[in-house]
Amino acid sequence: MLTCLCSEVAIAAPAADEAADQVETIETYQNPRVRVAVEAGGGFFTLPGTGNFGMNIAAHARIGTQINSLFALVYQGGIGILDVTYDGEQSDEWMGGVIQGSALAMLTLGGFFEIGAGPALDLYIWDGSWGGGPFSEPSFAPGGHARVAFQFPGWEFRRPNFVLGWDARAAAYPMHRDGDFRPVVVGEATAGVEWH
Repeated sequence: MLTCLCSEVAIAAPAADEAADQVETIETYQNPRVRVAVEAGGGFFTLPGTGNFGMNIAAHARIGTQINSLFALVYQGGIGILDVTYDGEQSDEWMGGVIQGSALAMLTLGGFFEIGAGPALDLYIWDGSWGGGPFSEPSFAPGGHARVAFQFPGWEFRRPNFVLGWDARAAAYPMHRDGDFRPVVVGEATAGVEWH
């Protein structure tokens, strides 16, 4: 009889510990916490209707608050290098850079899939070699930023997550040649690590 009781206690103890760990995990991921990420990747840059198209290499950093298991507010900053080809009246190639900034409201579904959107303000800086052209001086471009991402292995694990993401940015770019604003569209595929 004593042997049976000892066996039952030995079995019950791990089960109780596992249940306590599950409760602690649920409480942890329902409470606000800091999340930080770094990532790098590349994609495309285009000014629709102007003949300007190019490729870019980018690096991002994010910091913010995961409010609970579903919602988060983050700031994403980034830098990029642009190689743009102009195929209008004259064919040419230009180098430039961009400093990105955006505030995102994020929604996490299933613990691993994220979607987010928010306002953005980017600063474009060009080499200035096209005097008087649309790329002749630094320009701020206000707009919006949308993001989708997959987190592996997911929020339920207490470790850094591997992140695969796609960022799309659309903004109004000031064309200094004619004083008009044109849409600029940037798409970036990224991979990185996120801590939470």
